[in-house]
Amino acid sequence: MAIKRATPNYVITYPLKVEKWQADIIDQRLELLRQIYNYAISHLMGKYLWLTNTKTFKQCKSIKEKQAFFNQNPCPMTFTQYGIANWVAKLNQRSVDGNRTFIDFGINGEMAALLGMTIWNAWDKYMFDSKCDQINKKRPGQINALGARVKSGYASGFSFDFEKMNISINVNGKRKSQAKYITMPIVTHKNQTEYELTPLKEGLKNIRIVKIAKQIVRGKRKYYLQLTVEGKVPSKGHELGKGRVGIDVGPQNIAICSDTRVSIERLAKDGEKDQKKIDSIRSAMYRSRKENNPNNFDKNGAYKPKEEHEPCKNTIRYMKLSIELKELYRRKAARIKLQHILLANELLKLGNIFVVEDNPISEWKEKKGKTKGDTITSSQKCRKGWRRSITHHSPAMFINVLKNKVEGRGGRFIKVDCYNAATQYDFTARKFIKHGIQERYITLSDGRTHQRDIMAAFNLQHLNTDSKEMKEYNTEQMHVDYLKFCELEKQM
Repeated sequence: MAIKRATPNYVITYPLKVEKWQADIIDQRLELLRQIYNYAISHLMGKYLWLTNTKTFKQCKSIKEKQAFFNQNPCPMTFTQYGIANWVAKLNQRSVDGNRTFIDFGINGEMAALLGMTIWNAWDKYMFDSKCDQINKKRPGQINALGARVKSGYASGFSFDFEKMNISINVNGKRKSQAKYITMPIVTHKNQTEYELTPLKEGLKNIRIVKIAKQIVRGKRKYYLQLTVEGKVPSKGHELGKGRVGIDVGPQNIAICSDTRVSIERLAKDGEKDQKKIDSIRSAMYRSRKENNPNNFDKNGAYKPKEEHEPCKNTIRYMKLSIELKELYRRKAARIKLQHILLANELLKLGNIFVVEDNPISEWKEKKGKTKGDTITSSQKCRKGWRRSITHHSPAMFINVLKNKVEGRGGRFIKVDCYNAATQYDFTARKFIKHGIQERYITLSDGRTHQRDIMAAFNLQHLNTDSKEMKEYNTEQMHVDYLKFCELEKQM
């Protein structure tokens, strides 16, 4: 398993002013990192398959026994976090074109080691997650960042001039007078806050990782400086309140219950803004690919498996539509994240202890039944779960954003097991009553009716989180707060 650091940190991003010839040099280094990544995946897969076919591995039944086996295997690398990272760090000595190595292009050991941590994240999931059945190689353009860890106040391959706000990258792997650098200014403006300027003023003192990240924005290449800074995230004026807050998460909405507010909020209200245009472009791309590659589709219009289809022939129009589609997805993701941040900032003032039910959001996206219909164009009746709603509103992302903000300010963010059945608990009768999934309003034993999600949030607010036993609610406090809860609910 991956080693998790207890030291808090946060990432801050600055735009860079990059000329075209500099962008070409950076893209060449990103392509070299992609080659190292794919070589490492192929080599590790061969070693892994050989190890898993040994008698010793087949006798391992639990995950702990498998971990111990991989820690002691006699291969050149151990299948551990730092074992793979250290092995990948040495791959920069391999030849690129027969005469030059990766080092000659400025890919030093620290850059390769940071790439090795990315490779380990994929392998950790592949080895110990039953739902992950393969590791895909990176296609051109899928490696979008190069960086290095800061050790002893120095980032290998990078040079900073914080007075002139410049960053330089070593492009030939040489040292001192023989080194060649490309220098790019960090874009700043007069209205920058202390939150943005503090990491630059302090130099590399608290910085742990330096990265140059690439992003395609409106069809153009943009480059950013990403700094991973050690320490708590500055509050930027958003402080925690006092009290407990219960939050019930759904595919589209969240129900909130605190001492001062009871409400249901829509997650990412503009998540579906460009969906019609996205669907239209995807349909046009499907028609174009089917028309130019008829042998790659079956009689129902579905795409054949990789083993059966031929290399696709894509038209210029198809490629333009693909670029437009990527831009729409980028805008959609940025819009959803921004709205999640704004809503999380609004909730911080409600309390300092947030209790959230740990719902299996990933399972909500799974289909519940088989699709009915003979052709792909026929009207299909299938139970798709909440896949589309979760795609538009991203409840899991909101939970992560809120958790980082609460814990970064010293608050408590508590995820409780969904088996606590917050939706089913009737505190007036002190028992659990099952409700159908379509039953949106529930009636308590005292005759009062409440919205189902709001009642679940009220129950989560009063769940005894300090007890090891499940389904233990503070019923006495619930009776005390109930009248105030009803008044707040009427104000919704």
